[in-house]
Amino acid sequence: MKLSYRLIVAGVFTTMVGLGASVQGATIDPMVTVGAWHFNDAEPYTSSGQGDTFLADDGLRKAGDFPATLVFDSGNSGTNFQVETAGTTVNALDGVPGGNNARLQRGERWNNAIMTAAFDASGLFDVFLTFAAQSFPGGVTTFQPSYSTDGITFIDLGLPQSLPTGSYQQVVVDTGAALDGVETAFIRLTFSGATGAASNTGARALIDNVVILAVPEPASLALFGVGAMLMMARRREP
Repeated sequence: MKLSYRLIVAGVFTTMVGLGASVQGATIDPMVTVGAWHFNDAEPYTSSGQGDTFLADDGLRKAGDFPATLVFDSGNSGTNFQVETAGTTVNALDGVPGGNNARLQRGERWNNAIMTAAFDASGLFDVFLTFAAQSFPGGVTTFQPSYSTDGITFIDLGLPQSLPTGSYQQVVVDTGAALDGVETAFIRLTFSGATGAASNTGARALIDNVVILAVPEPASLALFGVGAMLMMARRREP
């Protein structure tokens, strides 16, 4: 799959294709997709809410000693989490259709609940977490982003951020230099603001196309480039 990607940071529209990137015609540091989750291969309408774990569908850390994972945990049993078929192409990698999505339902059960991405950031810096989201009445409306280097102690990243309403929109979390070169990196979103009753499955928020992006260190970038050239050479062999 061609890893072209679009990212909006501080109102600037950025397009990244392969290992290169440009902003309004100017060259910027290249970025790579570390992990991506589109949920399209997950079984629709599976219900849970405690520790639902997804391996990355794509990206640099899809496999390896510490493969990228994404975990949703409401802290409550019952049908609080579902994979459903209301996905979008907002924030999707190039070529990924709008299929399935993650649904955080039953309103107040998601207050103080979490979504955690775990991945290997060694050889990488300037890590971003991006995703498509849409909040409905009664569902969670905000989240507090945080990071960890051990999966135990999490440190807040700035102030809480709002989830968009009305339609799917891109949400961006910038970790700055917090996870530069970290072998065991974690980004967590802690949700809040839900007012709907726990019995109300319509009090919900939708999440789709979760993507982690980062800039490779120069030595790592050289290795990525060599690997890409080898793959191209193999494809050209008769």
